[in-house]
Amino acid sequence: MIKFEGVSLAYRGKQVISNLSLEIKPKERIIVWAPSGFGKTSLLRLLLGFAKPAQGKIFFEDKLLDENTVWLLRRKAAYLDQDISLPESKVKDWFEFLFSLQVNAQLKLNFDYLGELFDYFELKKENLDKDISELSGGQRQRIGLISAVLLKRSYFLLDEPTSFLDHHLKEKTADFFLKQESTLFVVSHDYVWQKEGFRVFDLEKKTWLQ
Repeated sequence: MIKFEGVSLAYRGKQVISNLSLEIKPKERIIVWAPSGFGKTSLLRLLLGFAKPAQGKIFFEDKLLDENTVWLLRRKAAYLDQDISLPESKVKDWFEFLFSLQVNAQLKLNFDYLGELFDYFELKKENLDKDISELSGGQRQRIGLISAVLLKRSYFLLDEPTSFLDHHLKEKTADFFLKQESTLFVVSHDYVWQKEGFRVFDLEKKTWLQ
């Protein structure tokens, strides 16, 4: 469970989020929709502890989120930022590095499943031997999405995860995550996410669209 309770956030003197209350239950698929500039990314930054609310509280699995408890969420969540922050390395090396981290010590990189994900997201296998810097924005975005899926976390926190994809791949991506068992929290102004199976929250109007 994720809960925002009367949360407000100001940035450089500008009110970004005002008195927001929002609850996400386990395994719900929540899309937070709003035009650019209405604080969608800030919601994820607050949740991950990269920003602190000026007012209000945030709870994760019934625990108040602060600098001491935010790691509980970070260990259970796979986060993809809209800038698709990936290192300067070969794609294959990135995946191997990801699974070498202590936080992922209980996992093993399954190259067969990796291949299946490459096929689904329409990436050529030869991209594994390319430098990440050589990839297009859409290819990088799909590498980021695949990385999140491979981690098998209980929560997906995705920031504009289809912004670089064409309509066909946008639809495939939304359909893929609709089938996942994990809690899904997507912030996006992309209408492809507004389909049956997802709950859509309008951040601008602070109301549920569906």
